[in-house]
Formats: sequence, structure tokens, C-alpha cells
Amino acid sequence: IHPGVDLKAFSAGPASHDNLRAQLKIPKDVVVIGTLGRLVPEKAYEVLVAAAEVLVRRHVPIRVLIAGEGKLRPTLEAEIKSRGLEEWVTLLGYQSDVPGFLSSLDVYVQPSRSEGFPIALLEALAAGLPCVATSVGGMPELLAGDTGVLVPAEDAWGLAVALEHLCSRSVRSAVARNAVEVAARHSIDVTARKLAELYDEVRVGGNRNAVV
Repeated sequence: IHPGVDLKAFSAGPASHDNLRAQLKIPKDVVVIGTLGRLVPEKAYEVLVAAAEVLVRRHVPIRVLIAGEGKLRPTLEAEIKSRGLEEWVTLLGYQSDVPGFLSSLDVYVQPSRSEGFPIALLEALAAGLPCVATSVGGMPELLAGDTGVLVPAEDAWGLAVALEHLCSRSVRSAVARNAVEVAARHSIDVTARKLAELYDEVRVGGNRNAVV
């Protein structure tokens, strides 16, 4: 039984979309790609930075926002600078308002090389975002079929191709259409019901064994 997500918290719509774009001076025709998590090796954000360079060199109008803090921040800052991507890739630091951050994005990406059942990806789906993720951990379970795009881990080129595909507004709309439906299968209410059913099963089974 997986952890659940509060669907209502992520269904408010893009209220802060224009505000964040204004703060970061992002033109309206730029596709905002974002990710959320600790800056640790498992998240493979350096692969995302490499993919961003591919997109920039292909003149794809993107801005990449990485939200979170961690020990790899200096390394990522150096990587961004060495590739000349300061204008296109931004480390936002810790974000307390996760729904607000997600509402500012056009595409969510999770480039992890190792993952369990990713709550951040589930929250992005609940926010109605088209998602790109690597085929590790529990992510294929969430993005199976036409609910998102899966790529191999450690594949910067494949990640760039998938992200460029979602830079098309019509493609984003088609992929995002099923996002909330997938998230609804893992809502807090569904998780609570499954746990209650499991506890009842254990309780009844335990009583039956006691009688026997």
C-alpha cells in the first residue's frame, strides 16, 4: 500500500504561474520544466543539466527550475556554470509551497538513478502536469501507458528528446489528460481505505485463529 497524496492541495490551478514567471523574468513563450527533491546523487540532477544543454543548443525555448537543497548544490552550481547554462537552469533552493511551485511548471521531470515510490512525481501528477521520469523504482507504475514519458536512467540525450517532445503544447495536453486520474488512484482517501481493509483483515483473521 503506497503513501497517498492530498488531491485537493494540488487542484487549485496555476494561481502562481504568472507570479513566478514574473519573479524569474521568464517570457510566456518559454516552456518551464521543473523538478523537486533533495540535491543528492540518487536524483541525478547533473543528467538533467546535461539534457538542458542539449535543448538549449537545439534552440528549444526552455527554462529548468530545480527546487530543493542538499550536499550537491555546489557541484550542481559548478556544472551549470561550466556548461554556460546560468540563463536557462536555476537552483531555487528549498520551496515550502510545493503546490505553488508545481503550478508554475509546464512539465515535471524526475531524472533519478534510484527511487522508491516517488511522492514528488505523484504530486506532480495530482497537479495535472505532463511528466517525464526514468524507468527506475516505482516510477513505471505511475507513468505506465500514456500517462507520461519514461526514459532510461543516466541517458541525458534520451531525457532531452522526451522533454523536447513535451515542449509541444498539444502533446503536453494529451499526456497531462490522464495525470490526475492516475494520482486519484493513490489519493489519501484510497490509501486510508486500503489500510482500513488490511487492518480489518488482520483483526478478523487474528480472532478466527484465536477461536480455533
